[in-house]
Amino acid sequence: MMDGGALRNSAFEEPGLWPSTEQKLVLRAALGDRCDSGTAFAAWRRDLDESKPFDHEIARLLPLLYDNLRRWDCKDGLMDRLKGAYRMNWVKVQTLFAQLRPPLEGLAVAGVDIIMLKGAPLAVAYYRTPATRPMMDIDIAVPANEVSRCLAVLGGLGWTPRAFFCKDVLRLRNALAIYGPDGQEFDLHWRILPEFSDPRADAEFRRHSVPFQFLGQAVHMPDATRMLVHSVFHGVRWNAEPTVRWLADATFILRNHAGEIDWDWLADFARRWQMSHRLGLGLAYLAEHLGAQIPLHVLQTLRMRRPTWVERVESRTLLRDERAVYAGMLGPIALPFGDYVRFIAGANPIRAAWDFVVFLRIYWGLRRRREIAGYLWRGIKARWRRALHGR
Repeated sequence: MMDGGALRNSAFEEPGLWPSTEQKLVLRAALGDRCDSGTAFAAWRRDLDESKPFDHEIARLLPLLYDNLRRWDCKDGLMDRLKGAYRMNWVKVQTLFAQLRPPLEGLAVAGVDIIMLKGAPLAVAYYRTPATRPMMDIDIAVPANEVSRCLAVLGGLGWTPRAFFCKDVLRLRNALAIYGPDGQEFDLHWRILPEFSDPRADAEFRRHSVPFQFLGQAVHMPDATRMLVHSVFHGVRWNAEPTVRWLADATFILRNHAGEIDWDWLADFARRWQMSHRLGLGLAYLAEHLGAQIPLHVLQTLRMRRPTWVERVESRTLLRDERAVYAGMLGPIALPFGDYVRFIAGANPIRAAWDFVVFLRIYWGLRRRREIAGYLWRGIKARWRRALHGR
């Protein structure tokens, strides 16, 4: 069995889980004080080829980079280009908010208890201006027993889910993407923590939510402690192009509300819900690479806990290059199993195995269980063809 330290070290070096060298420089330039920001910006500029497009994640940091550099009265020739990115994102955010006002108002009028998650509340409540926090949609969470009513309300406004919805989706998934008449999108969650099946975890977030005014509507959002947990846990997950916005999100939470963070609750919650490994990795990265002020005893507590079997499964699936996972013998099953593993804890083994079959059907977008065998067989044949052609 791999010990906790070895598991952490291997995950910490996983490409696709953490920012590239270039992304890290841009993050430091976008978040640092005059000295650190200037040093990081100069280092990034030395090797920057302005004739090439920015990678996607760096492009999403440009509005924040511009906002920080202009505070230090930066006179670099790149500032006009950064200013353009800032203005463009301001327009995009305002347009997004205007497009999503009708469904939000409809749910609020219907008396639905709404909790805002991720980008929108962070942009409004934590960032200096929403223009510095790019987002493609908004995320709202509602109680699970309200989802059907929410879909009916939204349907009356011309907003519908693109994927099919049924009781199994409600039981085994966490959210639906909802699309408007003109292609607008937002995510309707009924689980605040996406990979958690136990409603008691979400209940702790709901108990500590705080009032929040968004687009003129009285809604809620997680408090600073829960917002930090959500941002870090959601962010520490492998992606072909590593997402770096969560690092900026967590930095602003810690800067603006450091005195409100209940570190003892965070460490205890991580222990009770088997999150110590991922939270420990994320918080350690924030402290080491972005200078976040995180109590040493919290970092040590999270690091010293031996990962549970659930955390080990996640480390070998959700925190690894999914292409390498998929290439393994059980790859097509291993990837969805990483998302499903938390549903097993405390469940009847037979029921857990049966539910995994149902989960696979939903995960792969299939409508009937009998389609699973054919889906797997097509995947196996595709893998054989790639192997035969040396790809």
